[in-house]
Amino acid sequence: MTETAHEGRHEHRVTVTVVVSGVPVVLQTLGQEHVSTLVRQALEETGNHGQAPDGWELRTETGQLIPQHETVHHAGIHAGATLFLSPEAGVGGCR
Repeated sequence: MTETAHEGRHEHRVTVTVVVSGVPVVLQTLGQEHVSTLVRQALEETGNHGQAPDGWELRTETGQLIPQHETVHHAGIHAGATLFLSPEAGVGGCR
């Protein structure tokens, strides 16, 4: 198959480390998966079931927030990255 035939598919596997509330977990995902899928996998692997995945924030090592609605590829998540998942600030607070 030519490179053009694969274009837009982003089916390469990406292995990343997600640190969930201080606990590192190594996960594999696909480039076309949404970041929310990666968040759910990380929460499942670390036994964090008390809060919905959308109540968590995924950030890069530099602190940049990664939107969960984007694909892994579009968000710029690359193999070997270390990401940090923590409860969203202000969850459960008053409005």
